[in-house]
Amino acid sequence: MLALIHPQRSRQGFSVIELMIGLVVLVILVSIGAPAFSTFLNNNQIRTATNAIQTGLQLARAEAVSRNATVFFSLTDGVTNTCGLSTSGSTWVVSLANPTGRCGDTLNTNPTQIIQIRPGAETRKAVITSNRSQISFNGLGRASAAIDMCIGLTADEGECAGVGDERRLRMTVAVSGQIRSCNPALSSSDPQGC
Repeated sequence: MLALIHPQRSRQGFSVIELMIGLVVLVILVSIGAPAFSTFLNNNQIRTATNAIQTGLQLARAEAVSRNATVFFSLTDGVTNTCGLSTSGSTWVVSLANPTGRCGDTLNTNPTQIIQIRPGAETRKAVITSNRSQISFNGLGRASAAIDMCIGLTADEGECAGVGDERRLRMTVAVSGQIRSCNPALSSSDPQGC
């Protein structure tokens, strides 16, 4: 025997109770997933800033070798003409001379001959803390000094260890010119660890 479907019941949509239960389930799922998504976005900002700095350092080194001249990688407090060197920020400049007070110059103009500028607005949340505000590479690709940078959401207090779910990354440049990024939360035996 065939079951008959009630014609009025099939035309009805969701009841208010069914709709409310669906909304409650949706709110619970979003509230569970939001913190993880926020952590993902913050870690993505840190990774983006680390990649940008590594690219800038590699550019400075490559330009020094190709020009057989000294090229500077400088952390600055901004990209306007009033820029100054800074050990904490997220803006950097690659130039043939000290860019202090000249970051607003057009690219490749004298006397600083700025090669590239990367404003901190591209990685809004990431903060770079470094033991030096400037490093130079010579024509052989060697660095003037070793540099150690920590990239995180807040300024580093010395150990480059993240707080809570925050992941910090470390960027080092050896005097030999070797540029390396690593995760200080991992052991030194791990290839990605420091």
